[in-house]
Amino acid sequence: MVSILLKYATVHPQRMSNVCYSLFVCMFIYLFVCFVISALPITMKRLSLLKWTDKSGQPKTLRLRDEMSPHWREAGELLDLSIARMDGIYTHRLADVRQCCRDVLQDWVKIGSSDYPATWGGLLSLLDDLQLHACAKSLQAALECSPNSVL
Repeated sequence: MVSILLKYATVHPQRMSNVCYSLFVCMFIYLFVCFVISALPITMKRLSLLKWTDKSGQPKTLRLRDEMSPHWREAGELLDLSIARMDGIYTHRLADVRQCCRDVLQDWVKIGSSDYPATWGGLLSLLDDLQLHACAKSLQAALECSPNSVL
């Protein structure tokens, strides 16, 4: 690739500056997208199962609801859900913690929270505050390695 660019540069020096400019713009756009990706809103469809390929090419998965299920009530408290709402979720879901967790996350995505916006960055902060550091690290890796598969 480099040899092709060098050959092109010697034959067409004025056009080469345009090529370099285009490459610079593409790199800037890529970095910009990677930087702001954590501020994008979350959809419930993406929260159930996240799949991505890591830097070494290995496929990875993260079942976020399975990781968060034991902590669904703490998550609800951090996300400013009322105790009555959480009790209602628990009763409605017949104590199924996976479904309770899904409902808490659904409420969060719909109404947001004062401390945790309904974005990927907000979710990372929530996971850290719930002491789910391994889960947060996996989500961060998914966002960094292949954001298109997560979003």
